Amino acid sequence: MRVLPGSEFPKSALFVPLIIDEKVTGYVSLQNVDIENAFIESDARLLETLAHSMSSALENARLLKETEQRTAELAVINSVQEALAKEMDMQAIYDLVGNRIRELFDAQAVGIATFDHKSETEHIHYLIEKGERYYPAPRPLNILRKHLIATREKILINKNFEEVAATFGVKKVPGTEQPKSAVYVPLMVGEKVTGNISLQNIDRENAISDSDVRLLETLANSMSVALENARLFDETNRLLKETEQQKAELGVINSVQEGLAKELDMQAIYDLVGNRIRELFNAQAVIIANFDHDTATEHFKYLIEDGQRFYLPSRPYDKLRQHLIVSRQKIVINANYAEAYARFDLKILPGTNMTKSGVFVPLVTGDKVNSYISLQNNEIENAFSESDIRLLETLANTMSVALENARLFDETTRLLKETEQRTAELAVINSVQEGLARELEMKAIYELVGNKIREVFDAQVVIIATFDHETGTERFHYMIEKGEKFYPEPRRYDKLRYQLITNRQKILINNNVEQALTDFGLKVIQGTEMPRSLLYVPLIVGNKVTSYVSLQNLDKDNAFSDSDVRLLETLANSMSVALENARLFDETNRLLKETEQGKAELAVINSVQEGLAHELDINGIYKLVGDRIQKLFNAQAVIIASFDHDRRLEFFNYHFEKGEISFPDPRPYDKVRKHLIETGQNILINENSDQAIAEFGLRVVPGTEMPKSMLFMPMKVGDKVNGYVSLQNIDQENAFSYSDVRLLSTLANSMSVALENARLFDETNRLLKETEQRTAELAVINSVQEGLAKELNIQGIYELVGEKLREIFNAQVIDIVSYDASINMMKDHYSYEKGDRTLVGTWEPKGFRKHAIDTKQLMLINEDLDAKTVEFGTPLIMGEVPKSAVFVPLISGNDVKGMISLQDLDKEHAFSDADVRLLKTLANSMTVALENARLFDKTTTLLKETEQRNAQLAVINSVQESLVAQMDIDGIYELVGEKMREIFDPQVIDIVTYDSKANLIEDKYAYEKGDRTLVGPRQPNGFRKHVIDTGQNLLHNSGVEKAVRELGNEILFGDMPKSQIYVPMIAAGKVTGIISLQNIDHENAFSDSDVSLLSTLANSMSVALESARLFDETNRLLKETEQRNAELA
Repeated sequence: MRVLPGSEFPKSALFVPLIIDEKVTGYVSLQNVDIENAFIESDARLLETLAHSMSSALENARLLKETEQRTAELAVINSVQEALAKEMDMQAIYDLVGNRIRELFDAQAVGIATFDHKSETEHIHYLIEKGERYYPAPRPLNILRKHLIATREKILINKNFEEVAATFGVKKVPGTEQPKSAVYVPLMVGEKVTGNISLQNIDRENAISDSDVRLLETLANSMSVALENARLFDETNRLLKETEQQKAELGVINSVQEGLAKELDMQAIYDLVGNRIRELFNAQAVIIANFDHDTATEHFKYLIEDGQRFYLPSRPYDKLRQHLIVSRQKIVINANYAEAYARFDLKILPGTNMTKSGVFVPLVTGDKVNSYISLQNNEIENAFSESDIRLLETLANTMSVALENARLFDETTRLLKETEQRTAELAVINSVQEGLARELEMKAIYELVGNKIREVFDAQVVIIATFDHETGTERFHYMIEKGEKFYPEPRRYDKLRYQLITNRQKILINNNVEQALTDFGLKVIQGTEMPRSLLYVPLIVGNKVTSYVSLQNLDKDNAFSDSDVRLLETLANSMSVALENARLFDETNRLLKETEQGKAELAVINSVQEGLAHELDINGIYKLVGDRIQKLFNAQAVIIASFDHDRRLEFFNYHFEKGEISFPDPRPYDKVRKHLIETGQNILINENSDQAIAEFGLRVVPGTEMPKSMLFMPMKVGDKVNGYVSLQNIDQENAFSYSDVRLLSTLANSMSVALENARLFDETNRLLKETEQRTAELAVINSVQEGLAKELNIQGIYELVGEKLREIFNAQVIDIVSYDASINMMKDHYSYEKGDRTLVGTWEPKGFRKHAIDTKQLMLINEDLDAKTVEFGTPLIMGEVPKSAVFVPLISGNDVKGMISLQDLDKEHAFSDADVRLLKTLANSMTVALENARLFDKTTTLLKETEQRNAQLAVINSVQESLVAQMDIDGIYELVGEKMREIFDPQVIDIVTYDSKANLIEDKYAYEKGDRTLVGPRQPNGFRKHVIDTGQNLLHNSGVEKAVRELGNEILFGDMPKSQIYVPMIAAGKVTGIISLQNIDHENAFSDSDVSLLSTLANSMSVALESARLFDETNRLLKETEQRNAELA
């Protein structure tokens, strides 16, 4: 025994333990320093009694303190979660939690920040110190933040802050003070740290207690879920807006393209586009003009100002038009137009006014500006927004292609004949969709659409109603007749409503209303009049009719035109999506506003919800909750099932009994399931299960046992029961207590929320994919059309489209073929199968391709391809047998000109509706481009043949004249070599002589991309040896590398050519030399006419060289004779 420092050693001592539940938690001691035997038995007994009482009191005080602490924490969490449920704006949540933390904690500084992992930066959304708010810029992650992310654990610094801060690289925000105490708690979603909350005290150390840390961690968990919900909701709204924006732009572009496809008369296209632009933009003046570059003049094809059409003569380019042509970029003048007039030397067109805002967008084909579109406003500056300019540029790109097609083929009328939608329809749809995007409350949407329909249509009556399929009643949400609103009670379906629901098609009654009323059993709503014209359009979600919109006219027959019907159907489609979004939003809000139960339930729910936050796959949630329920309850069997109300079937999503998971087949509802659905209440059978089984008609799932205790808990979204959770005990009655029922009810509610979140998450992904797909389709179509507009080489078009198809579609096999109906043969121009680009050649169409040619229809085979191959008698030409295939005919006029085919070798259903739609669009564009290229090639070929024949004759005459005048052999080689450079523009030329006695060739003229190096005498090999041996021309327009290997040709220097021609020079029946032309960059560089001309030149050169040789020989003999005479003299 040791004495405490500063005290004396006692002579008498009494120690009594403090005991709680047989566990010693402390002791009480009495000591006397002066005398022995100071304590008697009664003292010990009394002290024991006091110690016992004291133990109980201390334990009660401890438990009370813990209870109060837990109660306080729960109250704080509930208050924060209720507040969070009211706000889905991100900054509002940051401000809410920041202000709440300031109220709760002894913290002079509070910070909330999120992490951008890609850029490794921290974004501080809330920072307040000593009552002053700060708004710091984003900053790089320091060591402390990276430690938070890596460990996912809090960091508490209660002393020596400056030393610790230096270690972690912490720097204070400008304008703030360095704290003495701080705690950093991570915000987590799943396993990922997305941000942190920080408390700081500026004045003292050890300011942050363990209970502060624990409460802050609990708040951080709740905040993580709320922030993720807010982010998902914001992302959903953003995607919806992007989808609507893309849809609007795509709608405008499609309407213009449909109109352009109808017309290839030049002026009709100018009028069409000009009128469309007037309707779309805030422009008092619209100009479309094209350029004649030969005369440097512009021709006005469409000019309208303030409703008046002008027909002005052509005029020379000014500086602005020259700038458009040279830069190929738009010109926007939104202010200071007078200055622009002076700078660009602009002149006011006769009869028009001075402009205040103007935009000029060039129409570019290839790299050439052929025309332009201009919007002008005479009254205000800055009249044209960025979206106006973007849309006009898109229209200009589209118009460029159409105008170029029309210019090239003005004599034909073979373009696609599709109609454009009227501008009024587009304006209405845009305004409605913009309104719908702002409103997600049900009644507001009904009012918005109802009022908009009243403005647009010649309808004295507008009705919007929904269907309650369970009760067979319709509910009126908007009804107005001649300006007066009505609020009818719900009523049973009549025949007309049944037909709407069954057929999912509009019903138009434009005359003979009395007969229709009798046929459909229609009844007039009390207080309203009998209509003369009626139109009903269903609102469909998925494949289910949920409601309808009706227009009615009381005074006249045939009140509703085809365009009225089309527009109302479009509005109905938009409204269907908006109403479903509103229902999902209301459901999400209701689920978010439910409270958690007691402390034990809160712990269980938190653990489940943390798991759910990791998993938004519906099947994953079923397994997670099923496994959790197994561990929580005295249940030998756990079932989670969902209902298909349309087919009245239950589907077992999770089925567990005595350690085994099974997957029973779906089965019809029994009385228990019907009772669950109708009442929405739980069913507890704790005893007399045989009687309950008989009463409810229960059946055991095959392979399982009949339980003695059963609990069925419905899973509801709103008032609708979508499924249930069931606990069952095989061996004992009364297995489930009231707390079991309450806890399972809470879990069922949580699971309903999680499933709804999963569904919302799936919906978000679907919208995202649709947005990306629409954007991708538009980008692909534009890129292909731009490429096609630049490409007038037929094989180039095949190659361009083939490569684009490889980029777009995940297809292992692609082929593009042409079809010649006159000989009933196909020829492949592009082929790709898992990297193999082998072309087959020509073959007679059979099977699928023959069917597509005969029907002139697309053919999609997504399953059972083997059986269909036999049915259609399709032969396998080469490669593997596919599992999915699509064949799209290329149709020009009424004739099939070719076909595109995509195939997948590994899986069925490889091609979606979107794939087919995009492929059809590309096929149409390719058909037009191929026909353009064919006609262009035909024209160009005829022109080239004529020019070439003239050129050949002129060249041959020119060369022969020069050869006649040139008797120097080296001069002849130089003359012919330079002439060939002028004629053929090749990258490589060489002329060699051949000495048959020595079997040597020698360069006399060489040219390769400017290099004139000559190679000395050498033995012929490869290509030249072949020409010498055969005395024939040798032409390779492709496959040069293969020919090099086959003929053993050695490349002495320079690059491997892609095209080459060798022509022998023959004198007296012997090869005396060879002329060679080569192209390093292109295959098919030399035509038949090139070969013919080169052969003619070779013959001429052979004659000239022989004449020069004889001339040289004569001169030599003459000189020798003169020399002999001189010697003799």
